[in-house]
Amino acid sequence: MTFDKTDQLDILHCFGNDHQQERLFSSSSRLSNNTIPMATTKERSIIASQGGRYCFSTICTISHLLGISAAALIGIWMGVYGGGFDWNGNWKSQFTFHPLFMALGLQFLFGEAILIFRMFPFTNKKLLKIGHGILHASAMVLFAFALIAAFRSHSTAAIPDLYTFHSWIGVALVACYVLQFLFGLVIFFLPVIGESIRKTYLSIHKVAGIIMFIVSSATCLTGITEKAAWSVADWKLFSSEGLLVNFSALSLILYSISVTYLVICNRFKLSYYIKIVSYGVKWICWLHVQFDEKIKVEENQQEQC
Repeated sequence: MTFDKTDQLDILHCFGNDHQQERLFSSSSRLSNNTIPMATTKERSIIASQGGRYCFSTICTISHLLGISAAALIGIWMGVYGGGFDWNGNWKSQFTFHPLFMALGLQFLFGEAILIFRMFPFTNKKLLKIGHGILHASAMVLFAFALIAAFRSHSTAAIPDLYTFHSWIGVALVACYVLQFLFGLVIFFLPVIGESIRKTYLSIHKVAGIIMFIVSSATCLTGITEKAAWSVADWKLFSSEGLLVNFSALSLILYSISVTYLVICNRFKLSYYIKIVSYGVKWICWLHVQFDEKIKVEENQQEQC
């Protein structure tokens, strides 16, 4: 069994740090002169810099915490400084549902929906599709209530609708989101759609999803800035409300960056994990053959004696 340089790099990446690699390859070198050459230090550093499966869980965990923190901070901001939450109260207590539900739906659940295929690469694909769809459907329910809250509060306070840049891109994004969901539902779940059409649309679906997620982050940030500019007092004096707003926005930005990185990085694709496992199995089989050869040689020597 032969291995090229790419195979060696993938195997090394699979088997952990330098010390673990040295032990594995030194044990194999004692069995046969036909050993697998080790990758250079530079090549190992390239592997480490590219991330791989060892950093995915760390970044993913941090990403979850950032998303939850952003939603929690916005909830505290609206609950403590925004007038509280009352669906049938005054316009301020009605409007507070809008930023909270948008942060939960159009950011957190949206991000989790596109991450689900990376988090569970070996889970049944049909189950992942169902989970993906449920998360997106839940997000749509939340931002539907968020839009209702915004329009109701404006109606109560006699404020015009859809006159800011934030509202324009927000409505456009929601429309694109719903269309993306409906197209995905029809193409990926209806059995009458051909496999070739699904494969062609899949790349469009992925790119459109990432673009919409980035735009949703920008929309949330413009909304936070707009709300803060109208309501935060003494922002320039580093008031507690102003700091809360800043940390909410910072958490959203970092969440968006981390999710986007995890989704677009090739090292976290399912095909890469399958490749790693296949080469790992090949290496183990090769090592097993070397052990068998050594045992046969020892048995022959004992018979000759």
